[in-house]
Amino acid sequence: MSISPSRFSLALGLMLFALTTQAAETLPPVKILADRVEVNQKTLSSTYRGNVELAQGAMQLKADKLQVFTKKGVLQRLSAAGKPAHFTAPLEDKSLATGEASSINFNASKGILLLTGDAILTQMGNTIHNDRIEYNLKTGNLKAGGKHSKKRVEVILQPSTPSR
Repeated sequence: MSISPSRFSLALGLMLFALTTQAAETLPPVKILADRVEVNQKTLSSTYRGNVELAQGAMQLKADKLQVFTKKGVLQRLSAAGKPAHFTAPLEDKSLATGEASSINFNASKGILLLTGDAILTQMGNTIHNDRIEYNLKTGNLKAGGKHSKKRVEVILQPSTPSR
């Protein structure tokens, strides 16, 4: 299943894309709170555990565990887990997009965001729900369900208001 990004955008993908951009002087700082953190210099990774809260401006991610993998200071991969993990992100039109899943994984080099485990995305009343949702930031394509999914996809789209 593919949904046009103009009809249903994925705000977490935009947030993660913002984290990978080089224009740091124009972005607010990323703040992470957790009960504990472990940094592994050998694998260039950091793991945050317990009441994890990531914020960059109005964008927020809450999880039980967050792993961040970098290479030469550039984000390579991010993995969040929770019961469930939640996110909120503002869109260009000032509306909010929200979502949750048991696992949220982002591969920065491929631009692929994967939400698994009772994943729900909501924007302006439009909702997609499945145990597997994949979003490609490079193409804007969204896929839900498929051979790796055990559930049927549920999509609820609000009627469009005719433009005048």
